Parts: sequence; structure tokens; C-alpha cells
Amino acid sequence: YEIIIQSHTDNIGSIAFNQRLSEMRSQSVYVKLMEYQVQPEAVEIVDFGEYLPTYRNDSYHGKLANRRADVILKPVSL
Repeated sequence: YEIIIQSHTDNIGSIAFNQRLSEMRSQSVYVKLMEYQVQPEAVEIVDFGEYLPTYRNDSYHGKLANRRADVILKPVSL
């Protein structure tokens, strides 16, 4: 499998802050995957920051749900 880490934030704070937060969030997941002996070349990281929210940022619960990192397993054809 190829592993894709996609990290997101809500829209509280500056764009630069949220981008950095997104990067730190995905880096935390990456480090944990490395502890499980995942091959680094199998991992792709995409940091969205506050862009492309899955939920609306106009409510507490929407903001909370957007503060996340998604790990996607993509089959690799042989």
C-alpha cells in the first residue's frame, strides 16, 4: 500500500499558523508510522491547513471535526 497522510485544521488563527499546525499534525502521524517500521518511501504527506474542510467551520462541532489527520491506504499495482 501507499500511505497518504492528509492533515487539516479549522479556520481559527492565521493561514500561516494553520498551515504549520497541519504540518506538525501530519509529522506526528509520520513519526508514529516509522515506529511501526513503515517504509518512508511508501508515505506521502499532504497538508491542507484550513483549506478543503470536510465540515463547516461555522460551528463548534464543525471546527472540532476539521482538526484531524486522515490516513489513507491506497493499493499499489504490481
